[in-house]
Amino acid sequence: MFVISTVHETAMLEPTALILQIGVGLTGSVCMWLLLTPPPADPAAFPPWPRNMLAIGLAAAMISPIAGWAVKRALYGDRFGGYFYMDHIRFGPNNTNDKR
Repeated sequence: MFVISTVHETAMLEPTALILQIGVGLTGSVCMWLLLTPPPADPAAFPPWPRNMLAIGLAAAMISPIAGWAVKRALYGDRFGGYFYMDHIRFGPNNTNDKR
């Protein structure tokens, strides 16, 4: 899947898509390395950083949507935020997929 996505994106030669594909490839390589590396024989020798990183990642996953909502709320309050089409209807006879 990654190879197909990379071949599809590199044909367009967009720098942002290429950087994104490199990031996805590096992340996938690190995940495969972590999956294929055998665990240490002594469980006490297992480093504490994976557990700490998991806790930090879960905290960031819970805090970031709330922080984004709070920033939007602080900037715009109850007013319309702009650059966001709110009446988007994806399916049905009144869909707005091709209307702006």
